[in-house]
Amino acid sequence: QYEPAELQASPDPAPPAARLTFVPREGAVQSEIRVGHLGIARKADDFHAVRVMDMVLGGQFTSRLNMNLREAKGYTYGVHSSFDARRGRGPFDVGTAVEAAVTAEAVREIIAELHAIRDARPVTEEELAVAKPAITLGFPRAFETSGQVARAALRLALFDLPDDEYTTFVPRVEAVDAAAATAAARRRLDPDALAVVVVGPPEVRPSLGALGLGEPVDATPDGVDATRP
Repeated sequence: QYEPAELQASPDPAPPAARLTFVPREGAVQSEIRVGHLGIARKADDFHAVRVMDMVLGGQFTSRLNMNLREAKGYTYGVHSSFDARRGRGPFDVGTAVEAAVTAEAVREIIAELHAIRDARPVTEEELAVAKPAITLGFPRAFETSGQVARAALRLALFDLPDDEYTTFVPRVEAVDAAAATAAARRRLDPDALAVVVVGPPEVRPSLGALGLGEPVDATPDGVDATRP
């Protein structure tokens, strides 16, 4: 008789040695920016509050990050944030592409929004009125095909979730209030632990040193031609 092996979550990785990594791309007119740190496990007790908080922060068009960097500043066509929750703690990241000239300012604004949602601008009930339906109304579409149902069942096993996880998902999202979403931000967002990666033209490098993240560490991944835009 087949006995499945017990799945173990991978241990948390060590913090990155460099907080700010720069990958030069000669001739690039934009910079790709990724900002993040270790996130949460799928079984985290505040998973649903984190989902809602992240929707407010950067999970939809009307999110704070998008309203700031796209609508107010005009730095980008779009910016997103996400928590990739796994059996162990997966990554949290913010990603965007901006005009090269505003690279440092875009990074600064992203970090400022992470600080703000934890403190100066806590999540509001008005924001929840938009964020929660964005999660719950699309939830049934994850079970439309046999393949989707199979994947959903697999996640129960992979992430060691209870059998009623999907029947309780929507009520648990709807139960998240502004206080719980803000508490999730304070618990799960750590601006002081961020790793920042910028891929852009060499001319933007000097401006990155003023971000307070330390001197940029130059890196070129194996097999990447840094002379190509």
